[in-house]
Amino acid sequence: MKIYRTITLSLLLFLTAAGVCAQEQNERELYRSWMQGQRAILSSLSDFSVHAEIKHAVNSGGGERVAIIEMTFSRDGEGPRVRGEVDFLSLNGDTLDVSERKRIQRSLSAMMTPEIGPMLNEYILPIQLLAGARPAAEPVEDEIGGRTMIKYAFALTPREQGRRPSAEGRRRPGSPPMQRQRPDGRRPGGPGMDRMNAPQQGMMIWLDPETGELVQTRMHVRSPSDRRLMAETHFERINGLDVPISRLVRGAFPMQRRLRTITLVLDHYTEYSDYVITVPETE
Repeated sequence: MKIYRTITLSLLLFLTAAGVCAQEQNERELYRSWMQGQRAILSSLSDFSVHAEIKHAVNSGGGERVAIIEMTFSRDGEGPRVRGEVDFLSLNGDTLDVSERKRIQRSLSAMMTPEIGPMLNEYILPIQLLAGARPAAEPVEDEIGGRTMIKYAFALTPREQGRRPSAEGRRRPGSPPMQRQRPDGRRPGGPGMDRMNAPQQGMMIWLDPETGELVQTRMHVRSPSDRRLMAETHFERINGLDVPISRLVRGAFPMQRRLRTITLVLDHYTEYSDYVITVPETE
């Protein structure tokens, strides 16, 4: 009888382990299939554009600055890059002439951080962010809106790594260092940036195992200077491509002002609409 129980227990443990392995294999295959499908759609796009309405608010404790921005993102020629053009901008209730590009850039750069600048000016899909990612944990089941999803966690490579040298790296010998942010919100950095000072970036994505669609992402950025940012994005599938329909970004950023440290609180919300996504039909 004891031998029989031992065999039964061993068989049960084996079947349980086999079931877990099969589930993990299915979860990995779900992610691989999603990545391959999205890459195929992205590479075959013939036309792409989207309208974005953005509310960008920064609170320093002594007051709040609010920018209302409307932008149109569209493909840059035949390449994969999507660029944004400002259609409307109001700053603290005052409408600015969008043709005055330099004034707009100066106004926005004072409100932007190195992390939020590229997020405002660029349209980046998760498959592009995940290109250099590495898994940070095993996929697990999670629930969103009463539906069972598969959650994946990744560590991201900082996007500033590998960029072209900035003006800081190209300044003439003997000239003073450049401390201001650039108009796009990024600070001087470039390929030579110390990896120890690079921001830590993590990303979680939720895939629907029934439809294979991306439902939600959540991205965390934390810098050694105690700058923290969280971006949560919700998605819909349009013509085969999983695209954002809304994004909420929140963060806290300590800054030095007049020999004292203050904390800026960021609240940035975007709604995307009027997508034009054209994919040629295959015979």
